[in-house]
Amino acid sequence: MSHRRIAAIDLPEEFSPGMSATAEPIFELVDPSILLVDEQYQRDMSPAGLALIRRMVGEWDWAKFKPPTAVLTEAGLELIDGQHTSIAAVTHPGISVIPVQIVTAPEVEDRAKAFIGINRDRIAVTTAQLHHAAVAAGDKQAVAIAEVAREAGAKILHGSPGAGLFKPRDTLAVAALGALIAEAGRDRARQVLAILVDAGLAPIRTDHIKALHLLLTEPDFAALDVEAAPSTIRSMNGTGAADREAKAFAETHRIPRWRALASVWFKAAKKRRAGSEQAAGAPPSRHGAPTVDGREPRPAFGGWQPGRFSRRCRHCDQLFTGAQAATSCEPCACAETEAA
Repeated sequence: MSHRRIAAIDLPEEFSPGMSATAEPIFELVDPSILLVDEQYQRDMSPAGLALIRRMVGEWDWAKFKPPTAVLTEAGLELIDGQHTSIAAVTHPGISVIPVQIVTAPEVEDRAKAFIGINRDRIAVTTAQLHHAAVAAGDKQAVAIAEVAREAGAKILHGSPGAGLFKPRDTLAVAALGALIAEAGRDRARQVLAILVDAGLAPIRTDHIKALHLLLTEPDFAALDVEAAPSTIRSMNGTGAADREAKAFAETHRIPRWRALASVWFKAAKKRRAGSEQAAGAPPSRHGAPTVDGREPRPAFGGWQPGRFSRRCRHCDQLFTGAQAATSCEPCACAETEAA
């Protein structure tokens, strides 16, 4: 276990610390049922707020307790912060008093400003930070995520690095990784993450995880060359080509960006058929028809039209590469023409 002491940070010489115009706060044990809420600037209870209160009552723990902040007014003790905590306390049958921080704010404007300051001047805890805390607390799901990431060679950061300068293997996609483990198991999640680590992505994003999982599990993408996938993804990521093509593909076909990214990666990482008549280095079509520079060499006929779009054949329901207007892959178009 490592600790660090709280220490002052360096400030510029011209920096002038603020001086409070009010007295230091005091703490008192208070019956939560006497606390008041000014509805001029405090929000009413939402369904999410009510759910939070029920959870707080059901999981009450003084170690997690944050004292509400209140101010003494002519009407009584008025809350500035801690409405949910106070309602949870008064709802809990075993709680009679709670510690309350009492500050000075004589006017409504002062209290409203204090409310804004308390809720604004804080840094929200990120999903990644909560993950690391959950690992330290021994949460089984968080521990599983951490172990899979470590085994795959990925590094789960606590937050975004300065200036957004991520390094290869870095990731903040905790939720996506957890969802993948829950859906497909640790082995599949480890495989997906290991390929993305080998691809040198910086960072490994949620859409990367979802796209590669789709490629490894959907029958339509069975022709993916898994061994070549890391180098293919690395080269496309280095030029930004994958993201550009995925964005355009997603907008054109009205599909999620991660699905479009899967199609873009697949097009570049399909297996090359040994002994085929295709030109050297040219990607094959879904049904193995010869291709030249990524295009089917045969002219349009029937429902088939050559092109560079990923389409699904209306006859065999398989993916093929053709024109945006194409409705049939080349083999099915041939069969349809012969039958006619």
